Amino acid sequence: MRIIICEICGENKKHHAHNLCKRCYLKKRRAEHSELFKKYRRNQYEKNCEQEKAYQRQYHFLNSEYRKRYRKKNSNKIKEQKQKYYQKNREKRIKYNYGWNKTLSGLVCFKKAAIKRKTGIIVSDIKRVILDNFLKYAGQNHCEKCGKSLAIEFHIDHIIPISKNGKSNYNNLQILCANCNSIKGTTIADYRYIARLNA
Repeated sequence: MRIIICEICGENKKHHAHNLCKRCYLKKRRAEHSELFKKYRRNQYEKNCEQEKAYQRQYHFLNSEYRKRYRKKNSNKIKEQKQKYYQKNREKRIKYNYGWNKTLSGLVCFKKAAIKRKTGIIVSDIKRVILDNFLKYAGQNHCEKCGKSLAIEFHIDHIIPISKNGKSNYNNLQILCANCNSIKGTTIADYRYIARLNA
């Protein structure tokens, strides 16, 4: 084993080729022959597509916490990289997005995004106020339509649905069980306890 001072990194390491350590040699070769490496990597991926996808899924699952921390720490860097990639591949991304928006998944995501932009989501503060006020006058959580006791699982329903320009504010929300909420669908119906008392 021959130990040398690497000409690039300047560290004492095992000689690999051309007075370079293995890491610096491979890095230099990749830079000089980037197109060949890309072609080779693409061919390898196409030959072992299923294995590569399985490996990626396993890697993402095992390193999910690390990825979350990295994204949080380098959010600006990731944003800049995405912007650069989009500018470089603008036509390609527009074509891909146009095709994806026509699929079922694309249509669902597009609809959800449009609803969020239009009305906003139910923020946690509003949920807390609804639950606190409900407990004050009702004593316990229960469905405001059928009266079923709701210990943990419940739905906060829009009286006027979002599809009919309903808003996510306190006066347009009520507590229902999953069954009553699914039966109600997109109809406008106020089942609130106070409303029944005043009727």
